[in-house]
Order: sequence, then structure tokens, then C-alpha cells
Amino acid sequence: MSEKIKFGYNADFGFLYKKLSIISPSVISMMVYVPEYIEALKASSETLNDQTVYKIIKTTYKKMLADGKDSRKARYIMTRISREVMGNSTAWQND
Repeated sequence: MSEKIKFGYNADFGFLYKKLSIISPSVISMMVYVPEYIEALKASSETLNDQTVYKIIKTTYKKMLADGKDSRKARYIMTRISREVMGNSTAWQND
């Protein structure tokens, strides 16, 4: 019997809803589909806010690209966070 992933609040990343004000809850909810993002956020020792989450997700996504682990969901989340935080969906490519 497989366990279904619940869209919405999830104990693995629920802490982000309170810490982020620019990144939308729908994008936060989608992060559960990219475990690399959640693990990178949990492992970070930085104080999490919209800017630090952007940097962590960007670094993680670029590493995923380099390792050939790109996915449609990972890219979608990266571009949405880039648009919401930086005002440009492709800004992450230039950093």
C-alpha cells in the first residue's frame, strides 16, 4: 500500500509557511515533490527567510542540473521562487 503525499500543510516543510512572506504557499506546498529542496532547507544553518530560501533552492537546483537530476517540478519551483523573490523567473540563471 503506497502512502499518498498530501498537498498542503506537511510536517516536513510546514515551518516555511510561518517564515516566508514573499514566496507563495502554493510554491511551498509543491516543494514536497522535490526532496532535495526540503533536505537542503532542513540542513541549512542560516536563518530562513525569502532571500535565504531563494539562495538555497538556487544552489540546490544548479547542483541537480550538474548531476543530471533535473525535473519539471524542480524547474517550475525554481522559476516561481525566482519570479516571486527577484521579480524575474530567469534571474537564478544569472547569479
